[in-house]
Amino acid sequence: MKYIQYNSTTCIEVEETKSEYKPENLDQDRIHWFNIPISDNETVLRFCNNFIVHDLTMSDISNVDHLPKLDEFDNYLYFIGKHAYVDESIHQINIEHFSLILGKNYVLCFYEGKFDDIISYIYKYIISQSIKIDRKEADFLFYLIIDTVVDKYLDVIEYIREEAEDLEEITLEQEPENRTKEIIGIKANLNKLAASCFFTARSYSKAAEIFKQLGMWSQAGECIAYIGKDRMKEAAGYFEKGGLILRAIECYE
Repeated sequence: MKYIQYNSTTCIEVEETKSEYKPENLDQDRIHWFNIPISDNETVLRFCNNFIVHDLTMSDISNVDHLPKLDEFDNYLYFIGKHAYVDESIHQINIEHFSLILGKNYVLCFYEGKFDDIISYIYKYIISQSIKIDRKEADFLFYLIIDTVVDKYLDVIEYIREEAEDLEEITLEQEPENRTKEIIGIKANLNKLAASCFFTARSYSKAAEIFKQLGMWSQAGECIAYIGKDRMKEAAGYFEKGGLILRAIECYE
């Protein structure tokens, strides 16, 4: 497990991760980011119990075949997504499962597979932008994780484009050979990516709508506690940007 906490002046990775973390015990002047591999069943269960996670969410966290979605609970938002990367050794795109829980001043990230690159990238970004993120709360981190995952989709699309161009060049310049296997491989990768993008885009749209609704509720005095009403407009904008990125990915596909 990786535990990162930060504010406008500091960003650290906490070495000791065996403590019984609970929302009420967290430093309120910092944002807390817990990254937990779903293979670590004991830690997943402990955090779910300590952070009062609903039973339905608990079952979804370990269900790696679950489609992307976003659910709203009394004390948190829950997002399921898929992250993509290329295993160049076998020319294969891997789509893997992750999920996020957004609370008042924390984000719980549960993931499978190769997610360390994304964690490392965001950690470095927070360090480099520490002054600029002074006014940004946990919802910004929630957005940043998803936005980074989406950007990785663009890297995968670029890899597929290069593969297709290489195959076209070989086919045109050399004696025609049976390239059925390569073509089927590219098509399979595109289909896999397109399916993941479609359902993730729907989750983005729902997230944007929820944040807009929270903004209206805040004016009526019914704002859910984990996001301040001055954050609503900005947060909705984050997810609208994510929707634009995903529509661009569909165009590439």
